[in-house]
Amino acid sequence: DKNNWFMYLCDSEKYRIAPEYLPLILSIAGDQSDNIPGIKGYGFKKAVELIKLYDLRYDLSNIEKITSKVDVKLIERNYKLVSFEVI
Repeated sequence: DKNNWFMYLCDSEKYRIAPEYLPLILSIAGDQSDNIPGIKGYGFKKAVELIKLYDLRYDLSNIEKITSKVDVKLIERNYKLVSFEVI
């Protein structure tokens, strides 16, 4: 279940991700229960790796740092959905 995974990511010595990153993680990994598609091939762990690789901020204010072929538009759209912003 996603809550257990997220607690693991927050508490894990390896990942150490702050709770305010949950919307960004869900924006990248997706959330099937809310019908939010994620980036193909990305789960919670890989989403955290992407966040750390590009030193992304939890509020997407520096999303332009992503230089890989990741679908930034999908991440931005998903972020609005999971953080209850109006699209």
